[in-house]
Amino acid sequence: MTAADKDYIGMWYRARRRCGIDDAIHFAVIDPEGAGERRYSIPHRHHDGIGGLLVLLRQWGVPLPPVPHSRQSSPPPWWQWLRAPGAPPGQPLPWRRLRGPEPHGQVETTCFDPEATAAIMARAKQEHGSLNSLLLHRLHRAVGETLLETPSTGSWLYPVNMRGAVSRPRDDMNLSSGFYVPVAPEQSVAVLYAALREGLRQQQHWRFWHLAHVGRWVGERGVDWLCRRMLEGPGHLGSFSNLGVWRLDLGAAGFSDSACLAVCGPGSPNHPVANGAIIVNGRLTLSLRVDASLTAGRLATRKCLNLWRHFLLEEGAGR
Repeated sequence: MTAADKDYIGMWYRARRRCGIDDAIHFAVIDPEGAGERRYSIPHRHHDGIGGLLVLLRQWGVPLPPVPHSRQSSPPPWWQWLRAPGAPPGQPLPWRRLRGPEPHGQVETTCFDPEATAAIMARAKQEHGSLNSLLLHRLHRAVGETLLETPSTGSWLYPVNMRGAVSRPRDDMNLSSGFYVPVAPEQSVAVLYAALREGLRQQQHWRFWHLAHVGRWVGERGVDWLCRRMLEGPGHLGSFSNLGVWRLDLGAAGFSDSACLAVCGPGSPNHPVANGAIIVNGRLTLSLRVDASLTAGRLATRKCLNLWRHFLLEEGAGR
């Protein structure tokens, strides 16, 4: 096996599992006119979100559309990413003591019809941002009002698709990097959008990509030690995830034309607000999972998700 064949990103998720943290990426198809709701689990130690979706589409026999690729076709010179800023330190966050009934850590999902999806995409432009900046802005606000004692500044991991910029033997491997972006309660969508663009311009995701490959030199035991140290430190709010826009023939898998496809990342105690967004056949779907360490319960998770949805649809929610 060559270095390009080995999944060094997956090593971190194997290390997390040895610390007792689930690495499952959660998928669901919600089909009110046909098969009801079907849930699927894909291990992050083998695939990232896009990779997991590709695995499911192949299993279902759904024809694959063009796979999203990075805007970069090759790695930048090492000196560009080496001078990029590192991750902001984690910080204590004022999480509420919710003590909801078990089970904890359940995934909650909501789906928008095509008209509402188009309105949300138009709102992103109206607020001088991208869809991702709008989604993250409203998610941060919903978390601040439901899961925190008081709205606070905190950082989110912002994943970046590396397909096309790096070469790997399979397109369903862990081919994502990312960088952290701090978000403040009073921040506008336009300011957040500028921060995301600046992180990409500075090549911060390349810095994280190379740092995450430290397992090439320290091995599994070294990654295990580093993972434990990171989990013991102060945390971040979560990892924002959007798999993008897809046109899929879900009918080939036996689903109806009105079916919604959902995805949600695994999260962790120091990235407790797991979430996911995806647009399939014109329908935006949002998912939310609050790590069991916060003992939020299903009602608290659903309340946060409903507020996230409300803020996306409400006129003037960004002010």
